[in-house]
Amino acid sequence: MQRRTRFPKRLRCGLSRIEVLALVCLIGFLISMISPAVSRAPRGAARRLECQNNLKQLAMAVMNYAVANQGRMPLLEDGQFGWPVALLPYLDDAALYRTLKADPLAVEKEFQSSKKPLLRRVLSCPVDMSNARQHVGLSYVGNSGWGRFVVDSKTEAIRDVRLHSADVDWDRDGNVTEDERRLTRATGLFWRVHEDRFQLTLDDISEGDGQTTTTMFTENTNARNWLSRETFDTGFVVGLDRIKFEPRQDGGLGLNVVSANLGPFAIQPKPRVLPGRSPVPSSHHTGLFNVAFADGRVEAVNVNIAPRVYLASMTWNGGRHGEDPKRHYEP
Repeated sequence: MQRRTRFPKRLRCGLSRIEVLALVCLIGFLISMISPAVSRAPRGAARRLECQNNLKQLAMAVMNYAVANQGRMPLLEDGQFGWPVALLPYLDDAALYRTLKADPLAVEKEFQSSKKPLLRRVLSCPVDMSNARQHVGLSYVGNSGWGRFVVDSKTEAIRDVRLHSADVDWDRDGNVTEDERRLTRATGLFWRVHEDRFQLTLDDISEGDGQTTTTMFTENTNARNWLSRETFDTGFVVGLDRIKFEPRQDGGLGLNVVSANLGPFAIQPKPRVLPGRSPVPSSHHTGLFNVAFADGRVEAVNVNIAPRVYLASMTWNGGRHGEDPKRHYEP
């Protein structure tokens, strides 16, 4: 007769129903607290990355434009269109470029008839609610150098003295010399068409201060319109009246900045701080703005960057006009 093997009774341990329900509630509460932060972080990072990607594409489009145009960069405005339109063929949008060349008002005619906005994602930052998904919305501006501008003493709104160009009277003697014109052009990359047919090249930048330290594009939440031909819509600038320069030993004019109180020309830590049009860097990225350099590199820059470093990044040939080369690398 077989003997049955007796096994010890298993000890039963676990949680009561009340304890299980309490644990489920606790886990649910923790998930509800954590998930919004987790979901926001990747979305914000992705949008910032898309914004940087757009700037990268614009910088590469400038390089491709230069290859097709004997090394020359696009003009700020060529008498018909600004740099955004000039870059369309190099942003995989040659058809739109041909349409605009044939009839500059074609886009506005179509918009008026259909009320359907013309969007170009590469020209607007996804977090820039002022321009993203807006008709011809633009979030990026080109380095248009230094010049003479009028600032309203009450509102600090900026306006042109006249059409922004390289013809700046540095010594205010009523006459613009070729030396003064060269000095102005050493501070920016995008200039209007001029009677002397000047057009900056990438080789000029390389032989000057270098492409790695020279700003090409930055963000501006006030840009608004990539079909515009106006400086304040497509460029960022600085007023000379806000800068003090060290005199050169030979008595000539130079670009070595001693101090700067940029006021309304300073980087805006928050979008639309100033009234009216503000042709300066600004973004919806907290504490930073994205910059594309002339070598195609894109970086996030702190809004608290030293004014003299920021000014030095706007010059491509400052070293030949008395600028301290170490200024580009100051902390």
